[in-house]
Amino acid sequence: EQFSHRIITSRWHEKWKDMGQDFNNGLGDPTVAKHLGAKSRWIIQGFHDPDIEILNRTVATPETGDVPLSLQILASLRAQAWVGDVRSAFSQGLKGRRDEPLYVTPPPDGFPGEKGDILIELVAEIYGLVTGPPAWRKSLLTTLKELGFKNHPLAPCVMLMYDNKGQGARKGASSRSTGEGTFEQEQLIGLIVIETDDLLGGGIGDKFF
Repeated sequence: EQFSHRIITSRWHEKWKDMGQDFNNGLGDPTVAKHLGAKSRWIIQGFHDPDIEILNRTVATPETGDVPLSLQILASLRAQAWVGDVRSAFSQGLKGRRDEPLYVTPPPDGFPGEKGDILIELVAEIYGLVTGPPAWRKSLLTTLKELGFKNHPLAPCVMLMYDNKGQGARKGASSRSTGEGTFEQEQLIGLIVIETDDLLGGGIGDKFF
């Protein structure tokens, strides 16, 4: 009763997902290709969020040239590129960003093994909440910076890692002063491109790996 204005709805999102040519769903159904796997995701209907007008709900996305340029850099480094899809990314985002608790009702078909009249308190970001992407991005960038990555000055979705290669004469933007009249050479050794919970990266050397 106290937080009736803080209750939103949810639903199931079900689809067939391409699992790759080596996958076999075992259905033997000619109408469903064997490389397709069933996927069901619980989604919060975030457009009912009572905080939608006051919380940050935007995130940066890669520019058109970010991915091909990053792949060229990785090729120049002779680094093996990889791609990754972070599992349960939003629930790993920063928590406690709301002044009041938020609740959600079960989807129309309910949850297996649960009664239909339950009420769920959301203590983490869930897919569908408008705060999910920015909370995840902030959490991810914090972790990457702790690992030694730096923001690309012109591409907010590209994170760079450098390795110091000793001291020498000043040579362009890849050098920085040590404060004692000498300069450390910084060599780019890897990068990660971020598009919400999808990552493209690669690098060389012990520091990156």
